[in-house]
Amino acid sequence: MDHSRNVPGARGGRGEFSWGNVKADKDREYYLGHSVKATTGRWAKGKDVFWYTKAGDAGGVSNDELEAVKQQERDMMAEALGLKPKAPPSSRRQPALEKHEVDKLLKGGAGGDDEQPAALEGERVKGLGFGSG
Repeated sequence: MDHSRNVPGARGGRGEFSWGNVKADKDREYYLGHSVKATTGRWAKGKDVFWYTKAGDAGGVSNDELEAVKQQERDMMAEALGLKPKAPPSSRRQPALEKHEVDKLLKGGAGGDDEQPAALEGERVKGLGFGSG
């Protein structure tokens, strides 16, 4: 038998298929893609089930920022794989501290508006754990 020739008609039912019929079918769970193409039930009302196919903004991130992050990730991956020498820590971009933050760190964290509560300053707090005599 020659399987390469085309047979006219609706062999396989492709011409008679519709997702509307799948919606009403009691066995709709067995169709691949039924949850998107044949939505039924309360969860589907007012939902945009094709949200992932629409082109949109990248969460408010500009293309320059996105490209900078991608380049930084490529550099880090190349360093991790040994394809590129590791950059010294000083060349890695870190946020600059303001003068009052530097002073606070050098003093050991004491000072300013956000001091520790009196209960945590010098006393040992008894608890229920190991060694809580």
